[in-house]
Amino acid sequence: MPCADIGLIGLAVMGENLVMNMESKGFTVAVYNRTRQKTEAFVNGRASGKNIMDCYSLEELTSQLKKPRIVFLMIKAGNAVDEMIDQLLKCLEEGDIIVAGKNFGCGSSREQAPEIIKALGIQCVIAKSFARIFFRNSINNGLLLIEQPDLHDDIKEGDEITVVMNEHVDYNGKQYPIASLPENLMDIIQAGGLVKAMRKLNGLD
Repeated sequence: MPCADIGLIGLAVMGENLVMNMESKGFTVAVYNRTRQKTEAFVNGRASGKNIMDCYSLEELTSQLKKPRIVFLMIKAGNAVDEMIDQLLKCLEEGDIIVAGKNFGCGSSREQAPEIIKALGIQCVIAKSFARIFFRNSINNGLLLIEQPDLHDDIKEGDEITVVMNEHVDYNGKQYPIASLPENLMDIIQAGGLVKAMRKLNGLD
């Protein structure tokens, strides 16, 4: 039976520190690292005796998470980002949430990444910041990206939020401001992607 509140992939220094911080705030965290030895060293070392679950595959990680499943990606930018997103999204379902740190999507220049995210029913991704190419590819595919540096520190598993596009995110009686997107980008998102927006603009739909 799933019992972890949050999943985290990538146990470098920042990943480990984030896990310890979340666990100290009462969350049960499931962790996965590509290198098995790194996961074992962490759970048998500084994470020993804490509410931290070691997982050795993405399938095991996602199976341990309560729904909607929340996953933090703390991996080095580059091709590894593309590969991990491709693998992770095969294990997720509609309604799940991806929460990321700074520069999410860095090294991911292919359009397949946002295409797969959207195809799985994920309507938006919330992160502190996004890589430039990934951001534009996502807009072109009609995937809303929200930059908000504070929400992830307050929200808990299972909570509901309301996104007021170009204004704020409503959560627990508080408004978290988000930056406004230019009108032309909003038109693309609302149309469902660049191709659909161009067809609408030219009277083809």
